[in-house]
Amino acid sequence: MALSVEVASAGPTGLAAERTQKSLGVFVAPVPPGAKGTLLLDKDRGMVVVGVVPGGLADQAGLRRGDVLLSIDGRPVNRETDLAAALSAASGTGQALAEVSRQGKVFDLAIAF
Repeated sequence: MALSVEVASAGPTGLAAERTQKSLGVFVAPVPPGAKGTLLLDKDRGMVVVGVVPGGLADQAGLRRGDVLLSIDGRPVNRETDLAAALSAASGTGQALAEVSRQGKVFDLAIAF
């Protein structure tokens, strides 16, 4: 199943998404139901990176369009509010560890604030 154009190009909505874009420099969309095969995930989970702000924290950390954010500091990220809460919790530490899936490979990326 291919990701639909609407999902792949969807930008963040709401206050939580606005905070995420400003603080991390990334636009995300929920992994759509049934997309685990397309995204090479073990199950439908996470947030698909649909855009990265050049020079932003996400860009500097190495996040790319098409990556799937699975968790931040061990906190599952399945909705924009999850991502905003995880980033808020990590903001005082100066760094967060993002679990990312890229083309079926899961790895960690350090994001410095």
